[in-house]
Amino acid sequence: MNKLKGLNMKKIIFLSIGFIVMIIFASITALACSCPTVGSMTRIGSESLTILSLRNAKVVFSGEVVGIKKIPKTRMLQIRIEVKESWKKVLPKEITITTELGGCGYDFQVGTEYLVFANSSDDGNLSTGLCLRNRELYKATEELEILGKGNQPRRNKLSN
Repeated sequence: MNKLKGLNMKKIIFLSIGFIVMIIFASITALACSCPTVGSMTRIGSESLTILSLRNAKVVFSGEVVGIKKIPKTRMLQIRIEVKESWKKVLPKEITITTELGGCGYDFQVGTEYLVFANSSDDGNLSTGLCLRNRELYKATEELEILGKGNQPRRNKLSN
């Protein structure tokens, strides 16, 4: 009977340690990407956030993802997007931006249309991520209404 008690106690300790380790790893993963907040979400409405995001982004546009490629020896993805409309800068018909693979990167899918907010990265290219106001176009009805009519793309390349 004593042997059985010891075995159950070992199981309980082992399961408890496993549970604690899972909680620690889940916490680390959840904190892997923390976005700066602009005031309280209850005090700032969607319109103000959209206008603030527009002001802070280098480019804002809608378009369909036509290609995704991993950049060798980095944790970055290169996203090719066919531009439909832009609200900050007149953009070429196709633009390439980067995003991080996992972590704070935005999860783009080929064939899906998005509203994209992008900034210049350290290397001067355009980059975006989870902390910007990107979203699938069909979910961006309110933002598109706030932004109004955008510019049609031009044929030549974007100059930074």
